[in-house]
Amino acid sequence: MMNMHKRERERGESKLKFQEFFLEPFNRKTRQENLRYNNMLKQINSQCTATLRQWKAAQRYLTCERGPWKERKDNLEHWKLSNVENYSRMRLKLVQNINFDPHSEASNLRDNLGVQQAEPSSESLLLEAVKQVKVSDLEDDGLELPEEDNTATVSEKEEQSQKEKTVLSEECELITIMDVISGRLEVTTQHIYFYDGSTEKEEGVGYDFKWLLSQIREIHLRRYNL
Repeated sequence: MMNMHKRERERGESKLKFQEFFLEPFNRKTRQENLRYNNMLKQINSQCTATLRQWKAAQRYLTCERGPWKERKDNLEHWKLSNVENYSRMRLKLVQNINFDPHSEASNLRDNLGVQQAEPSSESLLLEAVKQVKVSDLEDDGLELPEEDNTATVSEKEEQSQKEKTVLSEECELITIMDVISGRLEVTTQHIYFYDGSTEKEEGVGYDFKWLLSQIREIHLRRYNL
């Protein structure tokens, strides 16, 4: 029992001495090396950013409005409020915003433009309608017939009016200055119709209208309530 106790005590002492002379110095050296390596990475990163900032400043100085290498195309400059103030708590009004971001992706997500792009656009539908209108106009532009064939031309025009086809039909809302009228918009090969679908519509009074496509010159896209 005494020999076993003595052997265990010597083993514990040797283990403590091994930790004191080998493990602790090794762990201390690894911690110091990791700190040195991380500090070196931070210094290199800060040096790269400082160098890049200096290069950009030199580029702006050479290509500014009064620089020797001024660009011919006018770049749109953006400004922002300054966040630097002096001992009197005075700060500049505006400073140039070099890292300007219009946040176009966020605005597209807000306005659901990303979903509309996947669907067939209204411009393509309008182009198809205009093409069909041009085809119908070319068919109308024929040779003038003598006065004896007036009845024949009238019957041909009636047939062409009967051939009017619907290109687009969608539920929509008509926005006026005071009201919002729900209804249905129909685009045919010759006209644009709007049918007032409001329940408060009186007989003979409403916002129904009919426009010839040949009379339309421009269509402007606007957001609802801007």
